[in-house]
Amino acid sequence: MKRRDTDYLYSTTRIRAMEKNLLNAERIGRMLDAKSFEDTVRIPAEMGYGEITEPSQKSIEHALAKERDDTIKTILSFVDECGIVDIIRLKYDYHNIKTLIKAEHMPEEADILSGAGHIPFDVIKTSMRESDFGDFDPIMRGGIIEAREVLSRTNDPQLSDFVLDRAYFAELLKSAGETKSGFIGGYVRLLIDVYNLRAWVRATRQKKNIEFIKNALISGGDTDVSRLLSAGAERGGINEIYSGTRLSEAAAAGERAASGETGFLDFERLCDNALIEYIKSAKYVAFGEAPIAAYLIAKEADITNIRIILAGKLEGLSADEIRARLRGQYV
Repeated sequence: MKRRDTDYLYSTTRIRAMEKNLLNAERIGRMLDAKSFEDTVRIPAEMGYGEITEPSQKSIEHALAKERDDTIKTILSFVDECGIVDIIRLKYDYHNIKTLIKAEHMPEEADILSGAGHIPFDVIKTSMRESDFGDFDPIMRGGIIEAREVLSRTNDPQLSDFVLDRAYFAELLKSAGETKSGFIGGYVRLLIDVYNLRAWVRATRQKKNIEFIKNALISGGDTDVSRLLSAGAERGGINEIYSGTRLSEAAAAGERAASGETGFLDFERLCDNALIEYIKSAKYVAFGEAPIAAYLIAKEADITNIRIILAGKLEGLSADEIRARLRGQYV
């Protein structure tokens, strides 16, 4: 049975209180203006982030990962409908699966596992080792089996990733449908459109053939994949496809990046900003599932921006150079 919006009254009230500690323009300004790395990290500490013990990428990532994990635990402590939270966490499960499959063939390429997924990574590790995926969603199970086979046959991790990306979005669409939330369903469709736009731009810039582009694209978004394939064959024309949509600015930047006229920096930023602009509608929802999902997405955007600022400080970039890389804020 579909939950009523009023069922989320208490959880929405808690979320509104937590929103006060999200990154805003004033806090970003203070971080950019800070004269030292030590002064910079005081601002996220004021927002509840853990201590960044040293000016290193490792220390930064440890603190950001802990904040992500703590945020999820906090929200799960007062949200009865964990399906909403699990939808946002699903990408970390697939990150862990990708990492472990690659490690089977290329141990030196292994990435760090995330604790933010809804399946404990120890469970995923055991399941991968024993090839026992009985407790996983059938879509995930099928994706793992196919991705392993593809990587074993081709030794191409990118093709294996394509398989798992298709499984991820298929499971995401299924889970979004189960929530019966228009807000979450719209976000997932936009997420697919962003993924496809990014895939098209990168493949076109790399001069990949149409079969590669076809393999990279995902169905289920609001933009017809066949139109992107036609644009891929013609090596252009995506401005018209996305005209009047949330991705119109990103598509214009993407076409410039695809042609080699510019780099990817502005394009990637505009893609992320389109997602942030979408979730801002949740700020005007009195109570319901939308503010919960939007907060988790906004928190991830905050983590990205804090990472960009701190990494920029470590690299010695100017405030203007760092600001050019920042994504939009929810608040």
